Order: sequence, then structure tokens, then C-alpha cells
Amino acid sequence: PIIAEKEPLIGVIDAGTRTVKFCIFRSRHTKELVEHAVDITPIIPQEGWHEQDPREILNAVQHCIHEVTAKLPSLGYNVSDIVTVGVTNQRETTIVWDRTTG
Repeated sequence: PIIAEKEPLIGVIDAGTRTVKFCIFRSRHTKELVEHAVDITPIIPQEGWHEQDPREILNAVQHCIHEVTAKLPSLGYNVSDIVTVGVTNQRETTIVWDRTTG
């Protein structure tokens, strides 16, 4: 549906333990306007450990943003209508890499 009165948009990157999602809200509403999510592969090297490939997370975020922003024109909006982007994640996430292997 085309929105009669355009409102500023808010984007949200939601990087969870198994899914990455990007969604858009109109600034005066709590209901999602549009969203796209993809599953990411968990890496469980031993019992109780949970790892993720940070490149896979980044690629998933970029893919979701691309998919969502491509849908904005059909809703009467443009990317420039997004005024802010929030990020939510697992909170205890750390990215560590090996200098030798990358």
C-alpha cells in the first residue's frame, strides 16, 4: 500500500544467534513496514560453545539491507527516508581472529 503521508523511517539490524534480520518501521508506529531475514550457520566446535563466522554475519546483514531497501519504492519510500538505524545483537558477542590465519 502507498502511504498517504510519508514519515521518517527507522531501520533495525537484528543479529541473533541463528538469524540476521533487517527491518524498517515508520517513525510513529511499532509495526514493521518491511523486513527480510536469513539464517546463519552456527559453529559448535564442542559442547557448550557457540561460534559464528563474522563474515557470514556481515554478508547476511548486507543481503538483508539490500532486499529491504529494494522494496521501499513499492511502498512509496526511498532509502533517503531512513533517518536512523539501530542494532540489536546477542550482547555478549566478541569477534576474535587469529593474526596468522585471519
